[in-house]
Amino acid sequence: MKRLLKRVPGMLLLVTVFFGACKKEPIEDPKDKLRKYPGVNLKVDWPGGKESYFITTITNGDTLNGTYPGWCLDTDKHLLSDTLYTVKVVAPDDEILSLFIECPENIDLMTYIINAEYVGQPAYSGGQFTYGDVQLAIWSLIDDNQSHVGLDDWDQDRVNEIIDEALQYGEGYVPKVGGVTPIVFIPYMENTLYTAQISIIEYPLGD
Repeated sequence: MKRLLKRVPGMLLLVTVFFGACKKEPIEDPKDKLRKYPGVNLKVDWPGGKESYFITTITNGDTLNGTYPGWCLDTDKHLLSDTLYTVKVVAPDDEILSLFIECPENIDLMTYIINAEYVGQPAYSGGQFTYGDVQLAIWSLIDDNQSHVGLDDWDQDRVNEIIDEALQYGEGYVPKVGGVTPIVFIPYMENTLYTAQISIIEYPLGD
């Protein structure tokens, strides 16, 4: 899906007031809730080159096995390159995400963004969109803490442009065949939780 080349004046004002309402619910013992979810192994290359924040490889995941563009949902922790993590696999519409990310209600906006193929396209504000622009837009929508770590080339005007379009066109967005769906990975060990970043991959939707 290519991005829609339309703009509605004044939408950037919404960006300013939109994110303050995102709050993470208290977590009592979420590792017990995650125990039933399927686990796989995850390894990232970071930074992921020019197309995405991570290049993510999944193993021991049956039909999920493979290498994918990956993105970060959590600025509070880190994923180390060339390190094998055990993670739990969570669907993007699963209610359990409210225990782990600040703004799960914006997953549909993020899904729109990763399907819009921004990287390399020209921006109205000048230049071309970069993976740094896309990652910072995702953090702005999903997390309440912002970071510029590993973003390389990014521009706030381009980031605002992505957020602007996601707010206009991404509400309730559902990817179609030929697009991608985010699959969420939450780091997990039996007696330890939340030791590394929560991330997603772009999983292709076939016929």
